[in-house]
Amino acid sequence: GCEDPVAAAAVLEMKTRLFDLLPPDWKKETCFVDEETLEVHAKKNDLEQGMTELSALHLCGAKQGVTYCGIENCALPSLRLQVSGSKMVVMASVAEIMEHFGVNGLAEARDRFQSLAAADLPDPASGQLHTLSAGYVRTGDILYTPIGYMLCEKCMV
Repeated sequence: GCEDPVAAAAVLEMKTRLFDLLPPDWKKETCFVDEETLEVHAKKNDLEQGMTELSALHLCGAKQGVTYCGIENCALPSLRLQVSGSKMVVMASVAEIMEHFGVNGLAEARDRFQSLAAADLPDPASGQLHTLSAGYVRTGDILYTPIGYMLCEKCMV
């Protein structure tokens, strides 16, 4: 843990402010990990003190045509293995999405990003939304979602 009380208070303030940006319906399914939680996890799983790993496995499925738009749990990076079917994916940095649309909250950023049309895309020379990526994920593909990214995906098959 951080032994400097000023730094520890600053870290806690930053975590709290980031958590407060989440829409209320996302907060109930979002973890808020702190040093104490990690220590409890380490003891429970017989790990050396201070040596913990934050990981999770999620198995998801969707019917053809279903769309999802949002951030990964705690806005953490993730690896996704597509075990069957395919989907179309568009993703970008949440900070850039909020700046591009001039919004302050994640819910509004999600709504605006989800309704993004090709005509709304900025000129690549403008430097706006330079983290925007789009493509297809097919059976056997692995998709990496960086920290702090929002993604929209549509199940194709």
